Amino acid sequence: MRTKAILMAATASMLVFPAWAVAQTAAETEAASEDILVTARKRAEDVQTVPIAITAYSASDLEDRNISNIADLGNSTPGVAITSITGGTVLGIYVRGLAPANTANDLNVDANVGIFIDGIYQTSRNTIDIISVLDVGQIEIAKGPQSAVYGRSTFAGAMGIATKRTSKDLEGSLSATVGQDEDFRMKGTISGPLSDSLSARIAAGYVTYDGYGKNSADTKDNLGGAEKYAVNASLEFEPSENFKARLSGIITHSKTELSPTTVLPISTFTCGNVNASAVALNRPQLFCGALPVTEVSSITADAPDTVAKNRQVSLDLNWDFGPASLVSVTGLTSSRNSTYNDYDGTAAGVTLGVCTLANATSPTCGTGAPFTAPYTRLVQVNALSISRERVKTFSQELRLQSDDGADL
Repeated sequence: MRTKAILMAATASMLVFPAWAVAQTAAETEAASEDILVTARKRAEDVQTVPIAITAYSASDLEDRNISNIADLGNSTPGVAITSITGGTVLGIYVRGLAPANTANDLNVDANVGIFIDGIYQTSRNTIDIISVLDVGQIEIAKGPQSAVYGRSTFAGAMGIATKRTSKDLEGSLSATVGQDEDFRMKGTISGPLSDSLSARIAAGYVTYDGYGKNSADTKDNLGGAEKYAVNASLEFEPSENFKARLSGIITHSKTELSPTTVLPISTFTCGNVNASAVALNRPQLFCGALPVTEVSSITADAPDTVAKNRQVSLDLNWDFGPASLVSVTGLTSSRNSTYNDYDGTAAGVTLGVCTLANATSPTCGTGAPFTAPYTRLVQVNALSISRERVKTFSQELRLQSDDGADL
């Protein structure tokens, strides 16, 4: 699939989550001594007075709650469920039970929950799980219909991910984690001033994991392994109190193996099968009882890895001229994804009959009328499903907004 999209957004079409605003959940307000601000309505507001349901996490919140990937975020957020397959390259976000409009890789159907990174809408819904490798400064999840403020693809809600801002003083950090199954994670950042009005920040993250599942067809390697990295950098220019500019860029790369899969035999689907023809055609209807649990799968060995590459460049400009401010948000994103899955779910594959062609269109053998001759031979075939996506998006938002203290 090759798709190029150009989006020209009006004031309400894009979502901006400034990372300099401190945000936390309402439940954490008792433990905080300072005012807690959220920016889900494109201006800084106290979380106690903002008239929408919102959950927000600062960088320290993510660390304290040990939220290191997109699945952890879903498990920690009330009213939000996040599913991911192929290492997080295909995401499904559910807010208050509202499912995505289409879970397939179809760019022609908008999602119900919009994802924004540094205020830029992510056209590709196959964005990788960037939380584990990106220098995240803040995450906000607005629940319920948000289309009036954020534009399309936010009928169920909106998620904003903001990278950390630059610092006025020189600072840096480096962390590493080692776990079982060759789980290794590393993050590093450095930030500081380049001059009185210019500051910079650069960060990088790397994660590798050998996987948690066993494959009987390939005992040398686990299933579900992944290798991911991300690099993001930003420049902030503030020559006066009335003008601010921020240029930021993000590069992410993900390579993941097949996920562990177990295919239940047809013989186990015996509960509630009242349709004899469905049973005869091996089309089961219901499964009753506890699902069998196994640590060993048997799926295609040496299948290609799923690869996802994402790039983004954004430019934020803010002119404050007293009673109002003029804000410009420009973004350019590019995504390339190649996704592989074991279609038949087994290492043995499926049995297919081979016929000799009498001519270009008429086989001389097969099963069922009008073909009565037997197959020439039978072959075992491993079927893989392949999905390719290439998306480029340009977005531009111009917003004229009154001062935060104005009675408007």
